[in-house]
Formats: sequence, structure tokens, C-alpha cells
Amino acid sequence: MSHYGAEDAGPAALVREGEDADAFVAGFLEILWAAGAGIAAASNTVAGVAFLCPPLRKRLDLSWMLLRTWRKQEPAARVLPLTPELVGAMAGLAIEAAAFDVACLLLISFETMLRGGEAFNLRAADVHDRGTCMVLRIDSSKTTAGKDAAEAVVVRSAAGMRLLRFVVSGLDPSQRLTSRSPNQLRAALQRLSGALGFAGLFSWHSCRRGGASDMFCRTGSMEQTLVRGRWASTMTARIYIEDAVADLVKVRVGDAVCRDVQHGLMILRQFME
Repeated sequence: MSHYGAEDAGPAALVREGEDADAFVAGFLEILWAAGAGIAAASNTVAGVAFLCPPLRKRLDLSWMLLRTWRKQEPAARVLPLTPELVGAMAGLAIEAAAFDVACLLLISFETMLRGGEAFNLRAADVHDRGTCMVLRIDSSKTTAGKDAAEAVVVRSAAGMRLLRFVVSGLDPSQRLTSRSPNQLRAALQRLSGALGFAGLFSWHSCRRGGASDMFCRTGSMEQTLVRGRWASTMTARIYIEDAVADLVKVRVGDAVCRDVQHGLMILRQFME
């Protein structure tokens, strides 16, 4: 990958459309490549520009081409999917540490297959209590970008609703469900997964992968899973879900880990009483 347009790097270049913007983004990708950055940073760069500037979405041909080339040489690391038992145990351990916001986001992210950014940005005003269920309004997501519309997901689990009510009760409508930054939330999840013997194997995306595989395994319905996960591309989603189900065999719980999982689940049950 050669240096391309890096001399134009700067915030002002983001407002340009067409070839100038494409050259700017492509140049920045090559700076990342030269600096030894990971594929995640490159993907986030291109996706972020497309999200923030919808008119540029179909004008980043060179940038997408460089990203595809990068991905071939450095495949993205794929996190394992969480299981209902593991995500429940993590939530229990978070409750034990009085990190109720983390426990809440873990459970609702798994149940409703939220993307990390969607979960991190939820505000109290986005939570609508319907008694038998709770509706979460999603203003910004991959599938709402460029559209004058929001999406909604529904929480029906007793634990998810209990934690949502507990967390929202102390917040103003404009406040996020968590005061932690995305990096702090990622670090919290790593501590929880490490406590269960799975250090480095899970991320917040594991909630979405695990939720999708769990629903497909329970219902046997690919269509229901696709709708609940709000995927824009059916073909891509099918591959994603099938891969997630296949990866479940890699999540093995040994005897020592099993005791910690049972402890976390016990804490969660006690919170529900």
C-alpha cells in the first residue's frame, strides 16, 4: 500500500465530497497501515465517514478497495459468542461489584442483539416501560444511518427489565444508562470474562453474536433471528449467524470455571428476589 493523499489530512477534508474525500480517507488509511494499526481502526475509519456523511457513502471506492486489501492480509480477529449462562454469570459478578450499569448493558445487549455503540449510547429517555416488556429506542445504528427514522428493540426477560428499571430510576431523561466511557466498558467486560477464565476471548460484540446464535438455536428460525437482529443484508446475516453457532463449540467451561459461573448466576438470582 503506497502513500496516497496523506498531505491533505485534516478535519476540513471530511466535508469534501467525491474524489477529494475518497483520496483523503484513503490517505489516512495508508498512514494507519504504515503505523502498524489494526484492521479495526481502518474499518472504523471508513464506516465512521460513511455514517457521519451519508452523501459520501457510495463515493469512497478507493477507500473501500484499500480496506478489502487490508482485510485479505490481516483478517479481523473474531470474538467468540457468549452463552446465556456466561452472560448471566458476568452480569451477576458485575452486580456483586455494584456495577449495575454494566450488568444491565450486558443482559439487554445479549437479549436484543444490540451493537456495542447502540448499547453505550442508550439514554434514560430511550427506555419505555410497557409493564410486561420494555422498549428501547435506537436513534443511531448501521441500519438507520442516512434515514429519518429510529429503530426499536424489546426487552422481555425478567432480569433485563429489573436491571433496566433499577438503572433508569436514578437518571434524568437525558443521561446515558452508563457514565462509563466505551473504553471503560470494554475494560469492565475484560475483567469479568477474565474472572471466569476467558480472558481476551470475549468483547461487547460477543453479546450480539451470542444473542443471535442463542435465538437461532432456541427457535430454529433464521427469519426471526434476522428480524430481531435488524440486519440489512440477509445473506451476510445468515453467514454471520451460522458462524456464531459453529463457534459455540469453542466455548468450553471447565470445572473450576463452572464454579465461578454458578457463583455469578447465584448473585443474579439473589438480585431478582
